[in-house]
Formats: sequence, C-alpha cells, structure tokens
Amino acid sequence: MTGASYDYDHLARFVREVRLELGLAITAVAEAAGMSKDTYKRVEMGKPIREASYGKIDKALQLAPGSCLAVLEGAEAAATAAPPDRGRTAALAVSLETAVRDAVASAVISSSDTLTAAQIRDLSQRILEELKDRGILE
Repeated sequence: MTGASYDYDHLARFVREVRLELGLAITAVAEAAGMSKDTYKRVEMGKPIREASYGKIDKALQLAPGSCLAVLEGAEAAATAAPPDRGRTAALAVSLETAVRDAVASAVISSSDTLTAAQIRDLSQRILEELKDRGILE
C-alpha cells in the first residue's frame, strides 16, 4: 500500500494521539495488534505497512473497523473513534505494567550487582505506583 493519495503523516499523528490518550506504550499496542513493535513504529513514523495490518491497529487502539484506512484517505480523526472498551484498556494496562516491571528488573540487574531479588521487586512496585500516581498507568 504505497499510493500517493495516502496521508501517512496524518495517520501517524492520529494513532500516536490515540495511543497516548489511552496511556499505552508502543510495545503494548504492538502486542495487542499481534505485530512487532518495529512494524507498529513504522506507522507512527509515517511509513506504510501491509494494508491488512491497519485493521489490527484499529482493534488494538479501540477504533471503529476501517478507521486507520479512512484516516489514510483523509477522513477526520474524530469521526473514526469507537466507544472505549474498558475491558480491553485494562488488559493493555496489565501488559504495560508487565513491560515496566520487566524493564526495571533488566535495568537494575545490568547496572547493580548488590540488590536482592526482593529489593528489585520493591523498586519495580514503587515505580509502578509512581506511574499510577502521575496518571500514566491505571
């Protein structure tokens, strides 16, 4: 899908805005869409991907079917959003929590050889609580 009439930059701005409104990380959206984070990142960078993949992004971002393609063709973003699916948002938030917890553990293990597993878990929990206090996580 490389048609000259498609506005990939418009779609990039749209999906980035929706993702941020939902409070989701790129990895969480990519996982929910069943694609690699690199493929999803192409969309947010204004680059084309396979046409069938746009429908997966619609679903992952809780958009009406066909929304990404409609935005590519110039539709206004506001007209394409579906009502939020709170159950799906909660599942993606859990996935994001897992990603944060894993990232903290990996960073700590690679930078410190003095913390115990319990201390690493405690640090991860404190970071998650801080992200929730700031409204980044639910």
